[in-house]
Amino acid sequence: MTTSNTPPKILRMQSDRIAHLMKEIEAGRSVDDDVGGKIAASKASGIFKPAIAMDDKLILIEIPWNTVHNLSEAELSAFIFDLMQAKQKTTAKG
Repeated sequence: MTTSNTPPKILRMQSDRIAHLMKEIEAGRSVDDDVGGKIAASKASGIFKPAIAMDDKLILIEIPWNTVHNLSEAELSAFIFDLMQAKQKTTAKG
């Protein structure tokens, strides 16, 4: 489990993985981490609501799938990384 004070390299690896999964699902590809297909099913509502559990906080994200589509994987990763590091960025633009 990580905290806001976890080395940036570790947080970056995790945010990269999360962003990659988001882009895979957005593209319609099946991923093993989508147990029960709940993430893929969220596409019908148009909103993706993931949670990232860390030792010192729980990050709840509500992001439209069209924003996931419009942002690059690197931009999504940077957004998630900032949240994990407790920076004040609270919205994704897309």
